[in-house]
Amino acid sequence: MRGFRDALGYGDLIDLGFHGPQSTWWNSETQLRLDRAVCTPSWFDIYGHARLQHLPPSDSDHVPILLHASTVPLPKRRIHRRFKFESHWLQNSECDDVVKTAWAIDVPGSPMFRVTQKITYTRLELDKWQKRAYKGRQLQMLGIRARMEELLDVQLSEAVTREKKQLTEKLQCLLSQEESFWKQRSKVHWLKEGDRNTSYFHRKTANRRRKNTLCGLYNEDGEWCEEDEEVEKVITSYFSTMFTASEIDMEAMNTTLEAIQPCVSQ
Repeated sequence: MRGFRDALGYGDLIDLGFHGPQSTWWNSETQLRLDRAVCTPSWFDIYGHARLQHLPPSDSDHVPILLHASTVPLPKRRIHRRFKFESHWLQNSECDDVVKTAWAIDVPGSPMFRVTQKITYTRLELDKWQKRAYKGRQLQMLGIRARMEELLDVQLSEAVTREKKQLTEKLQCLLSQEESFWKQRSKVHWLKEGDRNTSYFHRKTANRRRKNTLCGLYNEDGEWCEEDEEVEKVITSYFSTMFTASEIDMEAMNTTLEAIQPCVSQ
């Protein structure tokens, strides 16, 4: 397995994961996931919504696997985006002012209520601000690079040199924001700052998102459910059973209580 992992690393190959039973091969003593699908990052950029499925077993000791190579997302339930504080906001001098202004809003009520309301106001103001300040970061970078390419054919002068410097500084700032954005989503904290690892962070984020995506659940009868209504029933049934008290055996409870010596007098 070490050699296999080295081969995947050398070829820069990504495991596409799977849906279905965990094992694809077995003998009298062992069950393993031997059969799998891997791809290159460039292939995954095109078929980012590919899905590998383990099919029902046949007369072979290997489970057949089926790869759905799709360029469009499969129908899925609506995702509610949660607010996240982006670490690269701290590089922007406006961030401090937004927080101070939102926190200074006067809120009547108890101290704890005031704190929770101030946090809510700050979150809302930061969300509005980041939409204004960081809208179209990719388009900004493309525009700057296009302008820098145009300046390559322009005769050097003091004005051209000054513009190149300004564009370079702006591009560096946008690249730092982009790197920080994807680093935070990839959950990679051990890598040191310094290199432009945006593509690496992006790949880690895509893998993590695919791994955490819930496509369906098994119900109590072992049937696979993918529709929203079916998944909702499975979850509701599971937690209703978990948090519903079972019938009390009064005889067993009284027997237990009789065996306990009271420590508190009448």
